[in-house]
Amino acid sequence: MNYSQIRREARSSLSRKWGKAALLTLVYTIIYSLISFGLSAISGLIPFLSLFFTIGIYAVTVPIVFGFTVSLIKLRRGEEVHCLDFLDFGFSKFKQVWCTIGNIIKKMIVPIAVVLIAFLLLFLGIFSMAFSVALQSSFIFIGSLTFIIIGFAGYITGLILLVPKSYSYMLSYYILYDNPDMPAKEIVEKSERLMIGYRFKAFVLSFTFFGWILLAILTLGIGMLWLLPYMAIAIIIFYEKRLQDSGESYGTTVDTAKVEVIDENNNPIQ
Repeated sequence: MNYSQIRREARSSLSRKWGKAALLTLVYTIIYSLISFGLSAISGLIPFLSLFFTIGIYAVTVPIVFGFTVSLIKLRRGEEVHCLDFLDFGFSKFKQVWCTIGNIIKKMIVPIAVVLIAFLLLFLGIFSMAFSVALQSSFIFIGSLTFIIIGFAGYITGLILLVPKSYSYMLSYYILYDNPDMPAKEIVEKSERLMIGYRFKAFVLSFTFFGWILLAILTLGIGMLWLLPYMAIAIIIFYEKRLQDSGESYGTTVDTAKVEVIDENNNPIQ
C-alpha cells in the first residue's frame, strides 16, 4: 500500500475545499466541546447524577462523530454538504450507530474487561497502600504492592490486546454509511474482514501524519482544523481502496463512478 499516494489523493480531494473542510471541522469541534463540557459541568454540580450525565455525553457525542465522518465522506465524493449537516447525519442514524458500537464492544469484550479489571486492581492497590503507610502495616503494604504490580501488568496486557483489535473495526462507520440497511453485526464483520492483514498498514498510515500533528500543536491547535479533515479523508481513501482491492461492494449510497482511485503515476483507476 502506497501511503504517499493515499495522502496525495486526499490532498487532491480537498483541492479548493480546504476552507470548507476547516470551517466544518471548526463548527464540529465547537458543538462537540460545548456538549461535552456543558454536560460535564452540570454533572459536577449534581454529583449523584454524574453517571447519568456521563452516559448522556456518550449518547450524544457518538452520533455526532458519525455525522462528522459522513460529512467528510460526502466532501471526499464531491457531494454537497453544509456545516451543520453532521448533526442531522448523526442523529438520523442514532439507533444504527449505537447498534454498530454495541457489536464492536461485544467483539472487544475480553480486552475491555482485562483493562477495566486491571484498572480496578491498580486503584485498590494505590488506595490500600495509603492505608498501609498510615497504619505502618507491612502486610497491607505487600498486598497493596502485589495488587499494583498485577494491575499494571494486566493494564499493559489489555492495551496490547485492545489497540490492535480496535483497528479491525475502524471501517465500521464508512460501511454503515454506504450500507444503511445492513445489520450492525454484518457491518462489524465486514470491517473485520476488510482489515485482515491491514491493521498494521492502517496504523502506519496514521503514523505518517505524526510530523504534521506536531506542527499543528505548535500553532496552538489551529492547524488541526485543516489536518483533521486531511487525515480523515486519507482513511476514507484507505477504506475505498480496500473495497476495490478485495472486490467488496460499496453499498447503496455511493455512485462508484464518482469514486476516483489513482495509481502510482497519479492516473485515475476506474
